[in-house]
Amino acid sequence: MVNSEEKILNKKNFWIIVINSTVFFLLAYLFFYLITKFATIIAASMFDIETMLYYHKISFYIGKSQWGFDSVKFIFSAGSIIALLFGTIFIIIYNKVCETDGLLKLFFLWGFFIGYSNFFGSILMGTMISREFGHVLNWTYTMDTARMLLIIFSLSVFIIIGILSTKPILFSANSYFNFLDKQRKEFFIRSQIIVPYFLGIAIIFLVRIPNNHTNNYFEILRLLSMIVTIVPVIFRCHYYPNFYLDEKPKSINIGRGYLVFLIIFLFLFRFGLSFGLRF
Repeated sequence: MVNSEEKILNKKNFWIIVINSTVFFLLAYLFFYLITKFATIIAASMFDIETMLYYHKISFYIGKSQWGFDSVKFIFSAGSIIALLFGTIFIIIYNKVCETDGLLKLFFLWGFFIGYSNFFGSILMGTMISREFGHVLNWTYTMDTARMLLIIFSLSVFIIIGILSTKPILFSANSYFNFLDKQRKEFFIRSQIIVPYFLGIAIIFLVRIPNNHTNNYFEILRLLSMIVTIVPVIFRCHYYPNFYLDEKPKSINIGRGYLVFLIIFLFLFRFGLSFGLRF
């Protein structure tokens, strides 16, 4: 049994799982980046505001004095609302496909986390540093007490998401394992969630170079807010009994097609939007 565990829980398999999960983390991030930015662009167009979409930000062609209460409220909340909507759709889809042993379900799992972190992370970080959703609070003259309640609310939601999503995350191990015991759970959570999460954020940061200004830091901070969700997952995974997933023979392989697709998509995203797309 020990030899069997050593055979499966080795460095090679660890990094294969990391690569697969990171690929879908990045694909989900790119998907949500684009749909939230397009939601913002559509919202801006309703107020006849021209925009330019870059790989790291949206530029608004409007003077500071021309912003109004309605435009700020609508434009800077549109993307987050769309992220929440799609995040909800993604977790519904994931719950329907989580028992399949394919890798594509990871796109919906990470999409759920990124969608919800986009919404609640915008509330959390926007409230703290007055970016994006923070603009809405500034224009509505929200008091410090209300801001503190919003921060507490966002943190509470992140923790609840982590508690409730632990079991669905563990079930995603059926792509690689027939069962999960304590040792495999630790191996799996590190390779499927913890390392891909930080590696994915590091890659996003590198892709945005040399535009590491305030917009970039806000985006990274918003993604880092997901830590509040991941911490409960790390602790709660040990409270579940051993999982017997299915009896079908398993193999741990890199999803080469998805990896190639990500590289092409990332290249087009980074260099295709370098000079901006005007709307």
